[in-house]
This record gives sequence, structure tokens and C-alpha cells, in this order.
Amino acid sequence: MKKLLGLLGATLLCVGCGGGGSSAPPPPPEGAVTFDWTVKGVHDPQECDIENVATFDVIIFDEGGTQVGEFAAHCDVFDTTVSLVEGRYTANATLLDPSGAELTTEIPVTPFDVVGTTDLVIPLDFPPSSFRTIPR
Repeated sequence: MKKLLGLLGATLLCVGCGGGGSSAPPPPPEGAVTFDWTVKGVHDPQECDIENVATFDVIIFDEGGTQVGEFAAHCDVFDTTVSLVEGRYTANATLLDPSGAELTTEIPVTPFDVVGTTDLVIPLDFPPSSFRTIPR
């Protein structure tokens, strides 16, 4: 019986002993933003080919204006999802040719909030007026 009480006492003393000892706060939760783009109002891979567009490119900035990343996807995919920690962001998107040159003016993305474990979808369109004219 003494052995049992001693074992029980040692167990109770160790309650709360996590062993990790780390006092670092957990990382902020992540959410996602999906950019869903169209070229001239449609999700048509032929429009990418007609306009010689290879890549959708988006640069994302935090609330303070610091660039947090640049993300790219093939034009004919028409959406890309980016994971971000919770916060307020802005972005600028462009379409690029195969050499990486900008084919469109930047489309500014209205400020948006990323909330942990959610996926915000942001539709974007690159209308005919956004395409740069190429001098001939």
C-alpha cells in the first residue's frame, strides 16, 4: 500500500510536466486566398494563346506595404491559391508573356482580410483595355 501511495504521489507531482518547456506562442493561424482570373471576361485557354499570355503573376503586400510574396501560375489554369497568415493584404496582378514581360497593366486588388482556416476567393478580370499596345 505504501508503494502504491508513493507512486500516486509521484504521478500527481508530475501533472503539468510537459517536458517541452517552450514558452513560444503558437504560430498565427493561416488562411488562404484564391485568385480566380479571366482574360477578356472568360476562362478560355484560347484567349491566353491569342494574347500570347503564359503566366498570371500576383505580388502580395501586407498592411504596412511590405511585399510578402510573388506568386505565379500558368495563364490557362485560371486560379491559384496562396496560404497567408491572418491579416490584411493588398495585391497587384499582371499577365506575362513567355519571356516574363508584362502584357497588361497592373490590376490592383482591393484590400482583403485573410482569416485562419478560410479560403477567400477574389475574382479578377483582364479586360481588353488592360492589354498594353505593342508599338509596330
